[in-house]
Amino acid sequence: MPQSLSLTFWLLVTTAQLPSASPFSSIVRRQPCVRQGPTTSPRRLHQHLSSNANNNNSNNNNNNASNEEEVFDLDTLQQRLIQMQIDSFEQEVQLPPNPHLSSKDFVRQLLRALWDNSNPLPDTGFRVLLRSSTPLWRHCLFHSVGAPDNAQDEVVASALGEAIGRPNNQFAILVDNGETISNNGEPPFVLDFPTDVVDYGDGTCWLECRLRARDNGELLVAMGWQLQRQSVDGAWLVDQMDWQDFRDEYRPGIGREEWMRICG
Repeated sequence: MPQSLSLTFWLLVTTAQLPSASPFSSIVRRQPCVRQGPTTSPRRLHQHLSSNANNNNSNNNNNNASNEEEVFDLDTLQQRLIQMQIDSFEQEVQLPPNPHLSSKDFVRQLLRALWDNSNPLPDTGFRVLLRSSTPLWRHCLFHSVGAPDNAQDEVVASALGEAIGRPNNQFAILVDNGETISNNGEPPFVLDFPTDVVDYGDGTCWLECRLRARDNGELLVAMGWQLQRQSVDGAWLVDQMDWQDFRDEYRPGIGREEWMRICG
């Protein structure tokens, strides 16, 4: 029998004897046109098929590893997102309105939230302000940006942030505009409470808070806060706020008669 016919007969017999689960059987079936020269031996052919099988297994292993990495990355991302949501919720729970805060601490925390308006989420500070306001003060805030009383808090908070953060707005001192590198991210002012809190004994109080320049203590703004306790848990809410600007570029303030300079 010629050698080429012998090799062909050997190949057919070998293929027929391969079990269905053999890794070589699928390879041989996918190669119907295997051309063998007269000098090709069964050993070399077997080595060739073994090499293809090893390469196929290697590719399958790489694909499996890639799939496992993809699943791992998705699981890790989901866990991190959940943890971020938990951390964000825990942070916001500590913010006003909080029944554990005194009236002064309430003002401190509220002003800090406005300064860190984007922490942990965009417009967090102004959402805190809206939640910490009585219906009267909420109406004033909504009206200041032309929003109806039934507008969503997220929309109004975003509008307040854009309006107050505009250049040359006298209230922009309350928000971080990214120009506080020299203060290491701190506001350009420090808080000063010059007088005791006036508690009316009916769930309302009044206190004065001043903003003084961080570098030289110069009086910048004097604010009078009218607060009211929330009926549900007794947390303080903003009912009214009186603003008096002592900076030369904003005196005497919008729609206001200036207080005596002796106040500063």
